[in-house]
Amino acid sequence: MIEAGTAQFAMRILGVGSECVFDVYEAVVVWDGVLLTIPVDEAGSEPLVTCPS
Repeated sequence: MIEAGTAQFAMRILGVGSECVFDVYEAVVVWDGVLLTIPVDEAGSEPLVTCPS
């Protein structure tokens, strides 16, 4: 990630019917040599995949 913007809020209804409010950030990433602006949802969980350092 190159840059992350200010968070906005989003509300979604989960599969079990409960509501979830979370932050959505705007980020700029390099994908195949091209700069792209994408939304990034906040997640409060452990990573599913680890990246080698």
